[in-house]
Amino acid sequence: MTTAQPSPQPDPQQVRQTVGIRELKQSPSEIIAKAASGVRFEVLSNGKPVGVVIQRETNTRSRWVGSAALAALVPLASGDSTGWADDLRAGRELSDDPILDPWAETANRAADRAEA
Repeated sequence: MTTAQPSPQPDPQQVRQTVGIRELKQSPSEIIAKAASGVRFEVLSNGKPVGVVIQRETNTRSRWVGSAALAALVPLASGDSTGWADDLRAGRELSDDPILDPWAETANRAADRAEA
């Protein structure tokens, strides 16, 4: 004798309902609320798919860091603003590449055209 297995509930991330543009315009808050709960919607225009409404990723980090959090990460210098210049000089001394003016060639060509 076999026991009936309960049918698995569909994963809301995989469920895709269709919604027409007219319905989306008439009841956007209802569609957004369902999307926030994980239901995916395929948006149809004249019966043809034109877009998808999905839930925003919740594990994404914010692009912005508050000033208090930033101050905790990067303490302000205690008045000594010459440290960066020393670091820059040290970096230049370690590099074998000469420091070139990126605009020098353009200026030379302009001067040559002016002389001609």
